[in-house]
Amino acid sequence: MSKKNIFFIYTFLLLLGSLSSFSLPPYNLIFVNFITYSLFLYLIVLFKEKKAKISNFFFLGFAFGYGYFASSLYWVSHSLTFDKQLTFLIPVAILGLPILLAIFYGAAVIAIHSLIKKDYIFLLIFSISLSIFEYLRGILFTGFSWNLISYSWSFSLENIQVLKFIGTYTFNFFSILIFSIYFNSLWPVQFKKILINSAFLFIVLISNYLFGKIIIKNTEFNQYNDIKIKIVQPNIDIAKTWGTENENRNLISLINLSKVNKDEKTLIVWPEGMIQQTNPKDLYKYKEYFNKNFSKNHLVVVGVTNPSISGNKINFYNSLVVLNNNAEVVNVYNKIKLVPFGEFIPFENLLAKWGLKKITFGYSSFSSGAERKEIKLFNNLSFLPLLCYEIIYSGDLKRDSKDYNFIINVSEDGWFGDSIGPHQHLTQAVFRAVEQGVPIVRSTNKGMSAYISPNGKIINSLELNKSGFIDLKLFFLKGKTLFSLLENYIFYFTIFLSIIFVIALRKFNKNG
Repeated sequence: MSKKNIFFIYTFLLLLGSLSSFSLPPYNLIFVNFITYSLFLYLIVLFKEKKAKISNFFFLGFAFGYGYFASSLYWVSHSLTFDKQLTFLIPVAILGLPILLAIFYGAAVIAIHSLIKKDYIFLLIFSISLSIFEYLRGILFTGFSWNLISYSWSFSLENIQVLKFIGTYTFNFFSILIFSIYFNSLWPVQFKKILINSAFLFIVLISNYLFGKIIIKNTEFNQYNDIKIKIVQPNIDIAKTWGTENENRNLISLINLSKVNKDEKTLIVWPEGMIQQTNPKDLYKYKEYFNKNFSKNHLVVVGVTNPSISGNKINFYNSLVVLNNNAEVVNVYNKIKLVPFGEFIPFENLLAKWGLKKITFGYSSFSSGAERKEIKLFNNLSFLPLLCYEIIYSGDLKRDSKDYNFIINVSEDGWFGDSIGPHQHLTQAVFRAVEQGVPIVRSTNKGMSAYISPNGKIINSLELNKSGFIDLKLFFLKGKTLFSLLENYIFYFTIFLSIIFVIALRKFNKNG
């Protein structure tokens, strides 16, 4: 195979990967994946038949992955436009982040290059390898499991009910498997195999859809009427969330959107990063504001910057606090999963000398919290606190928590403007709701705030760049989901069984 042809195929794979990104929200053109993934796998087989170099297989996967991530994560660069000191990093974010993520696709292909064959066994091997490396992408180097291809199914509530049983990573494995199914019938075109593959695909898709429909129809909920929830979305300009004067003005805006009945038990949820100048211990200075607008029946959840002195060092935490009507902190959670470069600088001592700082306001990096436990409210209710993108980690939410009734996710997606980023972030929350079988209360500054039911239905939401509030009563799923009990052990077991199945099939074919 000539260098010219190889270069053409790499370029073609870049385009295929980019095209596949349009299967994700908000576009959800899922049908493209059956073309892109099948062609991707076909070209891997073609390189094997042409006896390409081992390194070529890495770049096959890398090219597809780079196109996919460059097209679906370009919006990350928007967060660098708020600070003139960081604008020079915009090309690095657009070009560099996809490089790091595409390495996992390249590694997934090169890991199985010796097993490549144009048969269904290799289809299974490919799906196993890519799903494993996608899992590794979510846990290594702080982890970034954003935009697994299984999120393509987010357009259909019925199709994602299976998450209650298998979770997102296992769903991702099966998604790769069916998206790639036409690889062995593309060239030369084999109509018989296309019909067989289509028949299999039809059975699988219809079965999963009907299964989801039955689950939704038969799901029973318990209405919880004792406490009212109010989600607030203030739509404050990001640049005006920093500074003491802004903090006072923003607090008044939040309170004005939080009008509640003083005799009704209510939990008010404000977004991430709404209080950044005042130490949570000193919030009593806002006691008059709180006393005037809230009663003993009210609690406020809000994201704050939380400094803590340890010896001669001051650690800063991105925290969620619960405040009573005297503006006193009654509970606090320090964020564990921090965004690299957004909330902390890796190798800070070295990179700070070059003038690099985190994207969020303030110079010092945030520190990571030590534990995540459920927070109890009004004696008989508890929630799991998650800040920003902590919601994306399938199977890694509970940490030290024992049991909780619902999840509160506060975020600041205003960093990403009117891009596709906030839509993708909301979709991650939908998947977590289905997996865990609990409602999710989501408050963001500029959108998209939402109340998500335990089966993933968005009951109510607020649009991007609009202020407002959502009043709601919680309802809970009767019982627990299988995934909430076993979490990613289901993925490990599925991959283990699949590997055993592959070994058995290869041995059978060899003996046969």
